[in-house]
Parts: sequence; structure tokens; C-alpha cells
Amino acid sequence: MDEPAYINLDGKDLKLEEVESGGSEAVPEKVGDRSWEAHVAGDVKVRIDRTVTKVCDPKDESCEVTYYKAVMTITRKTQKAIVKTIGLCGC
Repeated sequence: MDEPAYINLDGKDLKLEEVESGGSEAVPEKVGDRSWEAHVAGDVKVRIDRTVTKVCDPKDESCEVTYYKAVMTITRKTQKAIVKTIGLCGC
């Protein structure tokens, strides 16, 4: 989110530049909130569509993590790959 994003294609690490984003801007996020980001690196385009699947109980001061399921769509020229993934963000 605040760090550069990278993707490894054909054995090469490519630094992605965010070019667009949108969706829920709710803070704190709630289960079901959706958002997306679009990134580019040369002729490679990556779109990430994510949905919040779990958030910390607001009373739990030791929990600072939000869980997501996401779909990454990677395109380069006429090639396209879709990857379903899960992840988290937080301390």
C-alpha cells in the first residue's frame, strides 16, 4: 500500500507504478468492502480487485490486520493471466 509493488515475470522483477485506484474508502474497512488498483511496468498491466474478508475486533488493541481475497489480472500484449489470491495488510 505505501511500499512499491513488484511482480516477477519471466525471471525478472518489475517495479509496478500505480496509475489508478478506486472503491471503498471507508476507514476502518468492513467485511465486504471492495477496492481496486491498476499498475503498470512497461507493457505489463496489473489490476488488483480485492474484497475485505476479516477485520480486527475494535476492542482488540493488539490486532492491526485486515484480511483480503483478491483477483490479480496481469496483461502483456495479447497474453492475459488471472490469479486468485488471499493476503493481509497490517502490523
